[in-house]
Amino acid sequence: MAVFFNTTAQGSHIGTLCLIYRVLRRATDKEITVDKLKALCAPDTLARKSNHKTKFQDMLTFWGKDFHKIWSINEDGKLSLIPDHVTKNPNPTPEEISKVVRSALFKKPIETITTAKNDNKYTTEPLFLCLSCFLACEAHGPFDKVPINKSAIVSSLRERLGTGTDYALNEEEFSGLIEWMLFLGFANLNHGDVVIDPTRVVKDVLNEIFCLKATLPIREFINKIGHLIPVFDGGDYHKQTILLMKSNGWEYNYDKKMSSSLSLALHRLQIENLITLVPGSDDLDSIEMDEPISMQSKAIAAITFREFNTNA
Repeated sequence: MAVFFNTTAQGSHIGTLCLIYRVLRRATDKEITVDKLKALCAPDTLARKSNHKTKFQDMLTFWGKDFHKIWSINEDGKLSLIPDHVTKNPNPTPEEISKVVRSALFKKPIETITTAKNDNKYTTEPLFLCLSCFLACEAHGPFDKVPINKSAIVSSLRERLGTGTDYALNEEEFSGLIEWMLFLGFANLNHGDVVIDPTRVVKDVLNEIFCLKATLPIREFINKIGHLIPVFDGGDYHKQTILLMKSNGWEYNYDKKMSSSLSLALHRLQIENLITLVPGSDDLDSIEMDEPISMQSKAIAAITFREFNTNA
């Protein structure tokens, strides 16, 4: 089965996805048919190759499937966005659309993401496996001097997931993986280099995590973010990936210490004055986290969301 982020796969072209979404978002009060959408976004006169006409329909079909549904198509061929995936902004930015896409991708859990690449059921399993792996391994952050590129992907996946071919990527998948990591907010550009930095992802779910109270014990916070974004520490996809990594020699005590990628995001959000990291060296339920630059470890007992809204 195809890998979702293969540049030739259904639903993989980010630009087309954003274009369709923006048209549908502007048409939320109007009926729009598949034919009208095609006329607006992909008229036949633009097709340069024979498969260009089918690719647009493939995009509509892929993001209408139950496991990552963003829009639906009724029996009359009319499209509409799923109510849970409508942005507040009627003219959404790519970052706002990516938040919707992340929500759709993680909405329904996949039982197993560690099957061999060619045996996956939904095509998105390799994306979740790669994200979990790169967020776990301490090698590709902005201060590690090992940016994400083809050679880094090959090396990291081989070292952490095994030397076999089950999880190896081909030429069409390297660039696609990097593009999707950037779009979804798990990576960032640092002086032109692609590095692991999930700050935007964590920032986007703060309101959902702190929906009832402004301060949470650190372990409760990690449990909540792992439930919402299962590629993070403690999430189901993270746990599946760590088991595979451990079988290839990976060692890391997540019960004692937070991943460097999640630590980076929380430090950056504290610098933005969005959260406060509450120290707790005497708290038995605290967890250690590294300061991104010095890599000095400190115990954190809780997190306070400074923009908590009691009326939210």
